Amino acid sequence: MKLRKRDILLIALALLPLFKLVHLEDSYCFGDTDLVIIGVFVVMFIIAFLVVLFFNLYKISILKELFNFTPVIIAGVYVAFLIFLLKYHDKNFFKDAKYSYEHIIDDQARSQLILYYEGDYQLKNHVFAKNCYQEGKYTIKKDTLYLSKENDVTFLKNFDSIYFIDKKNLTLNPKNTDALILRKIKKK
Repeated sequence: MKLRKRDILLIALALLPLFKLVHLEDSYCFGDTDLVIIGVFVVMFIIAFLVVLFFNLYKISILKELFNFTPVIIAGVYVAFLIFLLKYHDKNFFKDAKYSYEHIIDDQARSQLILYYEGDYQLKNHVFAKNCYQEGKYTIKKDTLYLSKENDVTFLKNFDSIYFIDKKNLTLNPKNTDALILRKIKKK
């Protein structure tokens, strides 16, 4: 199987959504604008795929060449990975959640703190059609939870870096009174 320039073009177009779906930084947001950009990348891929496919069909009918399945394989792998990444782009597969806390404002706004066994945490802030995330390390000393924030992110101002653990009420009470009180999510 020989890779041609048009196959490399399809692979390059298939890799473009990764810039919006794979997040290597600790703080990021994902919302409707990102989905529109991914949609534009998908349309570009579909147009290039159809051009390559019809060119292959032309070569079959005129030049009596064999059908090249490489673009079809690339498209199949692209669709599978795109669906997987769109569904699970914000999940941590290699970490097990130890505790989860949340604060629900209404149907449109929700904040969540997930503590992992490995000493990592993830803050999620969902407001309307935009989700913002911050990841970092945490420590628990006695009845106090310390979240280390390398960079102070403006979209997570409603979270504090020090919480007092209330085991009786299953809540995290912030040291800063402006921050949100988080309630423990019961495991199902």
